[in-house]
Amino acid sequence: MEEKTDYCVIVSPAEAIYPNSDLYKFLDNEIIVDCGAFTGDTIKEIIKYFPRTAQTHSFEPDLANFKKLVAFVDGGLNATVTCYDMATGSSEGDTIPISALE
Repeated sequence: MEEKTDYCVIVSPAEAIYPNSDLYKFLDNEIIVDCGAFTGDTIKEIIKYFPRTAQTHSFEPDLANFKKLVAFVDGGLNATVTCYDMATGSSEGDTIPISALE
């Protein structure tokens, strides 16, 4: 996805990283899972470039970042975003160190 101005072309991050790829070509009503959602930076990009996504499920285990994520989502996004204050992984109950807390 490109935006053109008189002096530059702004390319979405996914397109810059994966040129000519179907990885960033979401269909309407996609369900997005954002693991390690940080403070909402990925959600912001998804909504900007793919406004017709149906839902985004965002996981952020760091409590400080999670609070910022929730504040961002509650700030009036025109999107369906559910936030989870937990990590994702291959098994239930594993403990992971969170660098921001160390």
